[in-house]
Amino acid sequence: MKYLLPDSLMNPPEPLSVTVLGAGGTGGEVLNLLVRLHMGLLALGSQGLQVRVYDPAVFREANLGRQRCLPSEVGQYKALALVNRINLAFGLAWEAYPAAINGEALVENVPDILIGCVDKARVRQDIANTFSDSRHDAYGDYFDTCLWLDMGNSRYQGQAVLGELLHDRTNDFRLPHVADLFPALSQPEQFDEDDTPSCSLAGAIGPNGQDLLINPIVANHGINLLWLLLTTGVLENHGVIVDSRAMTTMPMPVSQEAWAFYGYSGSKIEKAA
Repeated sequence: MKYLLPDSLMNPPEPLSVTVLGAGGTGGEVLNLLVRLHMGLLALGSQGLQVRVYDPAVFREANLGRQRCLPSEVGQYKALALVNRINLAFGLAWEAYPAAINGEALVENVPDILIGCVDKARVRQDIANTFSDSRHDAYGDYFDTCLWLDMGNSRYQGQAVLGELLHDRTNDFRLPHVADLFPALSQPEQFDEDDTPSCSLAGAIGPNGQDLLINPIVANHGINLLWLLLTTGVLENHGVIVDSRAMTTMPMPVSQEAWAFYGYSGSKIEKAA
């Protein structure tokens, strides 16, 4: 079983629109990789990417060494600092917003690709609920596709999952997203318990913090999924689960049997008449 690049994302006349939620540990790595993805796509004759980034947080001392923060950027908004740096270096006009954005606001400006780098269950829950099949059934039988690449991690483990928020109903199935396959990750009462910031890099990566390199590991796998899909037009795996301590990587096949392993069986959708 394979997932094919949707028609709406194939040879678009304009740059693909990409919205990134979060510019922290994973989001900063993702932005760096998106520049490389953009340049690679341009070299292959496509229109590349147009990116906008949302993050209400500012860089702190604890971010030095673990996030893409320069000493001179401490106290600056993460989204603005990173995007301004990219725009100056590459002559781009990507957009940065020092604010959060919810699912209802995304509906007003749906991107081709949504990338979630905010490891908060309530954000996943809001996105999944807003873009549920039942809500969008009222809009007709045909949807352009909106891909949702979600990346999250705990101390040593992380996942990158590519699925569909909006689905072209002329296809046989909707590619399940992270909230379909891992519904527990969308339960705020289980995962959004502690928002206390670390006051130092040692605290951020110490016994109760994250592994130093888990963010770039997850980000590289996630953006590689996009690179493979946009350049080959097909995916046999649409996600990966990694463990930085055990040094293991487990792919997630595009397969009804694989989805059933995670407890999900609702991906089959009848073709539009």
